[in-house]
Amino acid sequence: MKDSGYDFDHIAETIFYPIYDEITDNLLRKINLQEGRFLDIGCGGGHLGFSLLKKTKMNASFLDIQSSAVETAKRRAADLGFMERSSFWVGDVESMSFEKDTFQLVISRGSMPFWENQEAAFTEIYRVLAPGGKTFVGCGLGNPETREKIRDKMRQNGFQFFGEKRNDESKALTSAEYKKLFFQKGWKHEIIDSPEEGRWIILAKDTLEE
Repeated sequence: MKDSGYDFDHIAETIFYPIYDEITDNLLRKINLQEGRFLDIGCGGGHLGFSLLKKTKMNASFLDIQSSAVETAKRRAADLGFMERSSFWVGDVESMSFEKDTFQLVISRGSMPFWENQEAAFTEIYRVLAPGGKTFVGCGLGNPETREKIRDKMRQNGFQFFGEKRNDESKALTSAEYKKLFFQKGWKHEIIDSPEEGRWIILAKDTLEE
């Protein structure tokens, strides 16, 4: 498989860049969290995670299956002065090396459609989530105005939806299928699925779970 981390980072820097602060602001409105440790899954060049670092006092772990993406995120952390608050990992969401109950927050944008086994991925995410922690995992291109600008730029540059799996290729489940899975697992959850915000999964781990 071609390692396309550089390509994704170029698109993030030149086309997607307006969305990360918008997504972070939306995240912080829904999940009031300023301290602790978060995990950015499928981090790419780290854009969403660095936006969150700028707006909070949290520390970050950046995870991607592609080593070039992790190296790009590491270089960007150095440029932004975030090395002391960041750690970097090459790995698969379906089999992570972190201890259980590690993160107060798990985030991911645009990675979910690539996960081969959705149940295994979310089981791992829930495992590493600390009691009282939450997730903000999904896909979105910012507010409607920003989304249209991005789509126009993508078309102008010869990309259809580069960095986003087409629906016929996506490994993601439907929102109804996710709800069924989470109910079966007994996990507290909220699924945001709207044209305005995109689709985001918020799992909440009870503080008293053992």
